[in-house]
Amino acid sequence: MKKLLYQGILWRGLNYLTVFIVTIVIARLFKAGESGVINYLINNLALLILFTGMSLESATGYYSAKNEISQPVLAGISITVAAAGMIVSAIIVKLLFEVHDNNLMLAAVAYCGGIVLVNYFTVLFYSHHNYMVPNCIIVVINVIIIAICILSGDSLVENQGVSFLKFYFLSFFLTGLIMTAVYVRRYVRKIRFPSFSATNKIFRYASVAMITNLIFFLVYRVDYWFVHRNCTEEAMGNYIQVSKLAQIFMLLPAIVASVIFTRTAKASAHDHLRELQLLSRLLLSMYLVLLFLLGVTGYWLFPAIYGQSFMLMYLPFLILIPGILSLSTLTLVAAFNAGQGRIGVNLRGGLLALFVILTGNAIFSERYGIYAAAAVSSIGYLTYQVYVMHQLKRNNKNIRLEDFFKPRLIDLSFVKNLLTKEKI
Repeated sequence: MKKLLYQGILWRGLNYLTVFIVTIVIARLFKAGESGVINYLINNLALLILFTGMSLESATGYYSAKNEISQPVLAGISITVAAAGMIVSAIIVKLLFEVHDNNLMLAAVAYCGGIVLVNYFTVLFYSHHNYMVPNCIIVVINVIIIAICILSGDSLVENQGVSFLKFYFLSFFLTGLIMTAVYVRRYVRKIRFPSFSATNKIFRYASVAMITNLIFFLVYRVDYWFVHRNCTEEAMGNYIQVSKLAQIFMLLPAIVASVIFTRTAKASAHDHLRELQLLSRLLLSMYLVLLFLLGVTGYWLFPAIYGQSFMLMYLPFLILIPGILSLSTLTLVAAFNAGQGRIGVNLRGGLLALFVILTGNAIFSERYGIYAAAAVSSIGYLTYQVYVMHQLKRNNKNIRLEDFFKPRLIDLSFVKNLLTKEKI
C-alpha cells in the first residue's frame, strides 16, 4: 500500500503540477474573458468525449486489474473504439460546434481522439501499478507547452487564440499516440480483438460506467452552462478558474482512489475498510489546514497568481470550500464502491446531487450568478456524500461513520510509518 501511494503521489503529482502551471500560463496569457471562452469550448468537447469514449477505460481497467481479459484484447478494443470515436467526433464537431476554421476543427477532433487514448491507456498502465511511464509522457508534453507559451507570448493570443488552440489540441493527440505505442510495446506486443462474450462483458460494464460518468460530469460542470448564460465572459472566466482550483484539490484523492480501486477489485471489502477510513481522515485533516490558509490569503493570492482580471475568484472559492471538503472523502468511498462492483450506489448519489444542482441553478443562478453556482455546487456535493455514506453503513453495519472524519492518535503513527521504512 505504501509503495503504491508513493508512486501514485510522486508521478501523478508531477503530472498535475505541470497541468496546474499550464492552467496559470493560459490564464495570464488570455486574461479572464478569453480564457473563459477557451475553457468553455474545452468543457463542451469534454462532454462530447464522454460519449465517444464510452467510458471504456472503466471497464478495461477493471478487467485488467482482475486479470479476467488478456492485455492484447484490452488494447485492441481500446484502439478500435478510439478510432471510431474520432470519426463520430468529426461529424458532431462539424454539425454542432461553431468552429469556422477547418484546421481548428481537425485539431479539435484530434484533441478528442487524443484524450480518449490518454484515458484508456493511462488506466491500463495503472492496472499494472505503473504510474511512472504514462505520467512522464504527459509531464514532458506539458513542459513543452509551457515553454512554447512563455517564449511565444502574445503571438499565440492573436486571432482569438486560434493558433494556441490548434497547438494545444494537437499536443493531446501526440500524447495519446505515444502512450498507446509505449503500452503496446511493453505489455502487449501483438494486438488481438475480443470474442463476443468478452466484448459483451466489457461493454456491459462500460455502459453502466458511462452513465455514471455522465452524471458525475454534469454534477461537476453543469454549472458552467448556467454561468455562461447568465454572466459576463469575465465572470465566467473567474468561475471556471475557481472550479479548476477545486479540481486541483481532487487530484490527491483521485491518486489515492486509483490505488483503492485497484486493490479492492482484487480483494474483499473487509480487507480495506480500515485503510479507507484512515486515508479519509488524513485527507480531511490536511485539507482543512490548506483550505483555511487559502481562505485567509486568497483575496490577495489569486490575483497575484492568475492576474488582476481574476479578482472575482475569492468569494466563490470561499463558498465552495464545504463542497471541496466533502468531495475529498467522497472520492475515496466512490472508488471503494466501484472496486466492489457497486457502481449503482455512486450513480444514485450522483443523480441526487445533480437534481439539487440543476434545481438550485435554475432558481438562483440568473439573479446571483457565480455566487449561486458555487453555493449550489457545495450543497449538491454534501447531499451526494450523505447518501453514499448512508449506503456504505447499510452494507457494512459494523463500521462507524465517524471513523471517516474524526482524527485519531493512530493517524500520527500512520504518517510516521509513511516517512520511514516500516510497513503500514
